[in-house]
Amino acid sequence: MGSNKLVIKCRNFAVFVDLHIFPRGSRKDFSWFSEEKKKDICILLKETIDSRVKDYLEARKQHDLSKNAEFTRCNPLSLKGYGLHITAYFVKRGIRLRCIVGKPNCELRVFPDQFVVYVKQLE
Repeated sequence: MGSNKLVIKCRNFAVFVDLHIFPRGSRKDFSWFSEEKKKDICILLKETIDSRVKDYLEARKQHDLSKNAEFTRCNPLSLKGYGLHITAYFVKRGIRLRCIVGKPNCELRVFPDQFVVYVKQLE
């Protein structure tokens, strides 16, 4: 299984995406996966990421940070589109990170959950 790391910007957050690609057939053939497929995946998942960031911000406003994850390993998001089958879920990261953009007083924060995505080609 191939693995890629992505960062998707959503509002003022950088969301880490851990993308796992399943090979085609049993010969570890990853040639089916291209940069265009990576863009398609980002398009399919954009709404889910936006929703998760929105829920996180609303929970912070209400000081209810103990809210459970919307998608967990027990209940992953499953999508089919663009000839792909995608399974994805959010997991809590164990460490806190900060990311600062070069402009003064403009901060890009790292989202506290990591998005784990598994992709395989539909037959």
